[in-house]
Amino acid sequence: MEVEAIQNFFNQPTVLKQEAANKTAFNQAVAELKQTGFAHFSCHGYFKFANPRISGLILADAKLPETAVTEPEKPRIRSRRGEFNPDECLTLPEIFNLRLPQCRLVALSACETGITDISTKTDEYISILAGFFFAGARNVLGTLWAVNDLSTAVFMIRFYETLLGENQPPVALALKQTQEWMRSKTVADLLNWVNGCALINQQQRQEMSNHLTGWHELTETPWRSPYYWAGFCAVGQ
Repeated sequence: MEVEAIQNFFNQPTVLKQEAANKTAFNQAVAELKQTGFAHFSCHGYFKFANPRISGLILADAKLPETAVTEPEKPRIRSRRGEFNPDECLTLPEIFNLRLPQCRLVALSACETGITDISTKTDEYISILAGFFFAGARNVLGTLWAVNDLSTAVFMIRFYETLLGENQPPVALALKQTQEWMRSKTVADLLNWVNGCALINQQQRQEMSNHLTGWHELTETPWRSPYYWAGFCAVGQ
């Protein structure tokens, strides 16, 4: 839902969806990344405090089957979602080695991408956001925790609407305005937005409307809790 809507903001975007969003396809698209102004990742992320350098983004084909035989010499990423092969993930060292000289924004719609290791005794910090920032992105948007899929989709669509709208504010201001919008809107307000948003197709519109009206009264503000909007953070210009 999120990617399908957001891609409508751009002219002929390169989109890797579902099983096509694997490590091989990503590596083939790296040359395009060097020229892109926006890169959006809608996937799971993970951050390992014990070894931040193996943190990263989980791509398609990375999840190991539950019956996979454990080989001690081969590292694995273990999380509450299962076990993953780091060779099929986009790890932090690989992110640092990307070159994104034209990129205005990398958006990471994935949990734990904004978490930072602050345990070191240096003035530097390690995070997935820092990796993309080091790679050349002028701004990076990430998340500190996993959030409901529907509210995340709405948040990201609204964020791009704000960022690329008539006023085109800086990323930090667009984020702030989106957070204020999320926490203040009633179900009735959200339904009006869903029905009027040209980026959302009819099926998505119906699914979102059913969810909102099925769980809440029209006068409720369903996403007023900081859980739904405070986890989004941005670094950059």
